[in-house]
Amino acid sequence: MKQLLVILSVLCSLNSFAQDKFYKEGEGFPSIFQKLKQAEKKGTVSGMIQYKLEEGDSQVAVFTKNEANLNIRPDKNEIYDVSFKEYITENAAVKLKYTTYNYSNAFHITTEQGTFQLSLIDGACLAVIKGIDYEYIETDKEELLVMNFSDDVGLSQGKCNTKPDFFIQKGSTLIFRIQK
Repeated sequence: MKQLLVILSVLCSLNSFAQDKFYKEGEGFPSIFQKLKQAEKKGTVSGMIQYKLEEGDSQVAVFTKNEANLNIRPDKNEIYDVSFKEYITENAAVKLKYTTYNYSNAFHITTEQGTFQLSLIDGACLAVIKGIDYEYIETDKEELLVMNFSDDVGLSQGKCNTKPDFFIQKGSTLIFRIQK
């Protein structure tokens, strides 16, 4: 019995250590659109995403004022937030979706290899993806969401506790310019 408790304790510690690698405590999203319940906003995105499969060469998707949308979908139950904010764009190589809800976020990318994701929008919705730094900047006509990948971010085709097999690489940056 004592051995079983020791083994369970070690496994729980390892699991907790592994989970710490991909999330950190959320601080909220100071967007001017945060309290909207429903809306569709247009804009553009610029920047680049460098990505690779676990076993493969790096590829780069460049965005130069590509069309972008901010779809604000209501949470009819308003459990933690009034709405989900989905930033969506694509180019010839990839489709991207970045979502925020309460204090949590999610990132999805679709390439010719499939759709890969990491979502922390579940449970208490209090954590964000570690390695994605974000800043909101308001101007007279628009809001900018500057996303910088300060570390490699692992994505998978399964749930968030699945071993990542796809990586957005450090240095990738996107700037969404969404019209007010």
